[in-house]
Amino acid sequence: MPQLYSCRSDLSHRGEGEQTSIRDGGKDSSDSLKTKWCVPLLSPCPSCSPCPAQPKEIRDIKQFIDIARRKDAKAARIKKIAPRVAGGKTKTKFKIRCSRYLYTLSLDDPEKAEKLQQSLPPGLHVEEVKDTPKKK
Repeated sequence: MPQLYSCRSDLSHRGEGEQTSIRDGGKDSSDSLKTKWCVPLLSPCPSCSPCPAQPKEIRDIKQFIDIARRKDAKAARIKKIAPRVAGGKTKTKFKIRCSRYLYTLSLDDPEKAEKLQQSLPPGLHVEEVKDTPKKK
């Protein structure tokens, strides 16, 4: 039997009426606790339970600097990833934690990454994360 998800509000997307709650043992009586349920879904109903905030990838450096200057920007993490093949470029990821989202910018050019690191606001807590290679 597919799992049903409980609704928190009276919206028009509900399934076939009311079903008795599990707590009353399935008995249908007037004094039993009744709960309305959404139609069976593979994931929780989007209008009933909000999804946790997903990370956002930024591709524009200027937009990323503007986000870093916002008041809700709490901290920044910089992670330099060593190339997997000999002669490859070092990849640098910048992550800024804001009140709602985690914004990420990935750069392949080490010179641009160094300039961006210097242009981050001085009031922002910056943490450099070491990239440790995985053991095989």
